[in-house]
Amino acid sequence: MASTINERVWQMDCQSPEIPENTELLDGYGDPKAKFQFTVPPPCMAEPREITIPGTKEKQAKWDSPEQKEFIKQEQQRCYTDGYWCWIHGVLTWLPPWYYFFLNYWRVPSAREDGRLEYRDAQRRVLLYLWNVLKFTDDFGVCYLKGRRNFATAIGHAIGYIEATRGRNRKVGLSSSEKDLSEENYLEMMADPIKEMPLWFRPNVEVQAERVLFRDGKRSRDINVMTDDLNSDITMKALTKRGFDGRLLHFLFGDESGKWKKVDVVKWIGRQIKVMTSMT
Repeated sequence: MASTINERVWQMDCQSPEIPENTELLDGYGDPKAKFQFTVPPPCMAEPREITIPGTKEKQAKWDSPEQKEFIKQEQQRCYTDGYWCWIHGVLTWLPPWYYFFLNYWRVPSAREDGRLEYRDAQRRVLLYLWNVLKFTDDFGVCYLKGRRNFATAIGHAIGYIEATRGRNRKVGLSSSEKDLSEENYLEMMADPIKEMPLWFRPNVEVQAERVLFRDGKRSRDINVMTDDLNSDITMKALTKRGFDGRLLHFLFGDESGKWKKVDVVKWIGRQIKVMTSMT
């Protein structure tokens, strides 16, 4: 068997990471009708240990048993680094980390009754292309001409969350064509999905009207309390003439740029010099 899977997506020959040694152990093996299987947390994840935060009367849930820690580690690796291998309709398939996270943990409007979205191979291929651009080229990002109802805006916001929480002191920008749309997208596709996320998965977070701060809103303001906060943030702005200062960003998602008006493209692009992706 080849060491990687190679797919032609638009003008690029894209490749997956190295194929696992024993593919017979992967979900869907041997079933030509197998569909993508959502991850179901083991029963132990519903039974956290409750502790009292030192120096306070506040209670906090902890998932720190060996089984719980192993599952959390597995999911973090799948969402941030490794992606997910499985068989879909008899075909060995790799889902980029962003897409595995989006399907399993990002709840947005127009989803199924359980709050999840259906697997779409076209979405996987778009994110495979983006993953290859970032991993194997020197390009700053991707402009993607999206279609109606393909959830590109929701996926862009989900990637923004992953890139903000990938490490400490990371900054992410969200931008849309005008203020009302920016606020609507931020609420439905960033603020609400974060609130719906399992507590065992997300770091300390404070969701504000136009900004997400990855810190404990109460304790991080007390200089006498040590926290493990990421101190990363996600900021929403309606498109302005100058936009974000790209030198300070680790990721920018610019939505529906075909509708942007009254923008000096040269100045705007110049300030977004370190952006990773822009979807049109």
